[in-house]
Amino acid sequence: MDHADFMIALRTDLGPVLGDVGLWSLNTLLQDAKDTGDKDAKRKLTAAIDIIENYLEHGLEVLS
Repeated sequence: MDHADFMIALRTDLGPVLGDVGLWSLNTLLQDAKDTGDKDAKRKLTAAIDIIENYLEHGLEVLS
């Protein structure tokens, strides 16, 4: 597997992995962090959710 193959796989697989499944799991973790009062985890999870939502809206270029 070379870099070109890796980029094709990334473009093909990143959306579904980070999209529905990733957002669901991060939102579940965020709710747990809110319930336990973990402000640091809440901040990190919110940032990750924002990055993924931005990626899904604007595509791979936003990650560069």
